Amino acid sequence: MNKKSIFSIIAGVIALIVVVAILAGGIGKNDAQNWQVIQSVGGKITIRDQAGWYPKWFATVWTYPRYVDKT
Repeated sequence: MNKKSIFSIIAGVIALIVVVAILAGGIGKNDAQNWQVIQSVGGKITIRDQAGWYPKWFATVWTYPRYVDKT
């Protein structure tokens, strides 16, 4: 293999790692039966009570059920 093909393989692997990291840490999902406390990397805290996908931007997320039945 020549240097150009080795460089292309290395660049492809790095690009794949970056895409996986963005998808894993950059997107979050909330279900309709939960609400979430989201603390961003900068420290801002927000409450998410809508269902669906949202940009998470590597925030820390705590998920709680909307209703707990203690019978």
